[in-house]
Amino acid sequence: MSDGITLGELNERMTPEEARAWLRWHPQVVMQAWAELPGPAKQQSLDVQTELRRRWVRGAADELEREAQEPEAVDRPDLFADLDALITEGGDDGPERSCGERTDGERLFYRGQVNTLTGDPESGKTWIALVCLAWALADGERCSFIDMDHNGWAATVQRLRGLGVPETVLKDRNVFRYVEPEDADHLTAVVGSLVAWQPDSVLVDSIGELLPLLGKSSNLDDDYTEAHGLVLKPLAQAGACVIAIDHLAKNSASRAQGATGAVAKRRAVGGVALRVVCTQKFAPGRGGRALMTVIKDRHGQVRQVSLPQQKGEDLAGTFVLTLEGDSLMARIDAPTATASLTDVERLGQLDIPPTSVRDVKARMGWGHSRASEALRDWKRLRDDE
Repeated sequence: MSDGITLGELNERMTPEEARAWLRWHPQVVMQAWAELPGPAKQQSLDVQTELRRRWVRGAADELEREAQEPEAVDRPDLFADLDALITEGGDDGPERSCGERTDGERLFYRGQVNTLTGDPESGKTWIALVCLAWALADGERCSFIDMDHNGWAATVQRLRGLGVPETVLKDRNVFRYVEPEDADHLTAVVGSLVAWQPDSVLVDSIGELLPLLGKSSNLDDDYTEAHGLVLKPLAQAGACVIAIDHLAKNSASRAQGATGAVAKRRAVGGVALRVVCTQKFAPGRGGRALMTVIKDRHGQVRQVSLPQQKGEDLAGTFVLTLEGDSLMARIDAPTATASLTDVERLGQLDIPPTSVRDVKARMGWGHSRASEALRDWKRLRDDE
């Protein structure tokens, strides 16, 4: 051996520091040291020395592994939030609600956050979002519509013009930007452009089409998280009020949570998630009506101004669209202390649609006449749709 240390001398090195130094030698060096012991001594101490060597190796290896995993013990105050400066500059009351103004002046969607509208097909989700864009454009804000649900530019322009948006505004790409992404590369480029442009509001319709366009599965948490990070989150971080439209799941367990697919969808909502329940079918020439209830509100500002329901989610507002001459008139009625849902609206909120009068009586606690009348009217509404 180059340093002349024998295994006999190693036996006396029992401190962790000596064991670590010993372990760092190549195993062949240890065997050479063992070979240097006289024959009789080697035979007499073979069992003892072998067990001792095993213990040294095992103990030193465990300690080295712990050292490798443990962070360096250096105090770094700069890694933590400077609460002194933050508190001195003033408290944070939460993000601004900038879109979806109700008749009482309260707004339903948060700026700089991802908000969602979730509901069954033809429940009025896109109408609500387009009205929000129309109001924002009327206030001089910049808006964009990422249309992946094939609404089409012609139908979109017709609806926005009907809501009072001037054609000159729709033609001006410095004010309004519409796009139907062709593929994932096109969509990625669109997001990058919007982040640089910094619009005030962005409508994404819909998440159900977004995931396949990116080659992702609607039922995998990791896939949704990645899609959210590629498209929705950057737009929100750029300061936009993002309104993303999604569909309710078909099975009852998922419907109670909101959107179809991954649980990550609800977890990723940084603003408010509203459920849309149609109570009057939206159709050309007659408008429509829908309830909006709170599924999730991360900051609590919308829920605070919503009306708690005895059974179901808090009522955030009632969207009403009417036709007056050639113009569409829209409003979001604020719930009041005296407001209450009709029986038909309550049936529309059920996660599992009612099947019979007996079913309604059991689930709602109503008498036969009330249950029968409500179910009849609810079925009539569904048939009209």
